[in-house]
Amino acid sequence: MAEQADLSLVEDEEPAAAETAKEEVAQDLRSEAQEDGIASLRNTESTEPDPEIEEMFGRASEEDTSDLTSSPAAKFAPQGDSQGLGDAAVATGLHDSKPKKSSGCFRWISSGGDQAEDLFKKADRYYHGQGVRKNLEQAFKTYLKAAESGHAGAQNRVGWMYEKGEGVPADHKAAVKWYRKAAEQGHVNAMNDLGYMYRQGWGVPQSHEEALLWFEQAASKYDSYAEYNMGQMFENGWGVEKDMDEAVRWFRRSAARGHEWAAKRLEELGIKN
Repeated sequence: MAEQADLSLVEDEEPAAAETAKEEVAQDLRSEAQEDGIASLRNTESTEPDPEIEEMFGRASEEDTSDLTSSPAAKFAPQGDSQGLGDAAVATGLHDSKPKKSSGCFRWISSGGDQAEDLFKKADRYYHGQGVRKNLEQAFKTYLKAAESGHAGAQNRVGWMYEKGEGVPADHKAAVKWYRKAAEQGHVNAMNDLGYMYRQGWGVPQSHEEALLWFEQAASKYDSYAEYNMGQMFENGWGVEKDMDEAVRWFRRSAARGHEWAAKRLEELGIKN
């Protein structure tokens, strides 16, 4: 998994490739500052977006950073896993850390100098309006560059933006394409999102059996949204024989990780969690 990105001053000794990526970030930030009539970015603060929840089914929105670890106690875990791999990964690739201040402008630099990761962090800033004016079109273009370099977190975000029509015209087939690329790299949210697309028949022929396979893979990584979806599949007999005992088992697992819809469903069924 990619390490938590560090914000630091550019060192003269850094490799040319990393220097170029960092200068691009710096230039973008300077441009944003000029447009907004700000002489310096020294006092800019990050602003966190309001969380959005996908209410119809069990899905984490791209702005929901909660409930992405293997422990209920770690519901709001440190967010440093932008590639979304592993049971304690932050599958959405969001980051909490505020930019550190330098004598010049903010430089978002990954500790490993990975250019794709630098692009991902840069796109995140445009997506959330952190230190720069929010620009979904620019965010999409930058995520896409990182995604084309194989960054799983960026691939998942590109899929999400295609599905929702954020910064790009909605295109479910394209969303499925990018979700699949990320899911095949082990990105937990992408697995769940790809299962959702199959269940709905969005961008692919509807297949509850295929949806079940992807939900199972995400649930095996302790994703509460996928566990909730597994409960729905068993409760309704979608892609599997109807089994309320199994449905309740999955709802309980999901609720134990803090998933509100799973807890609500157990309550509706008259079952104590």
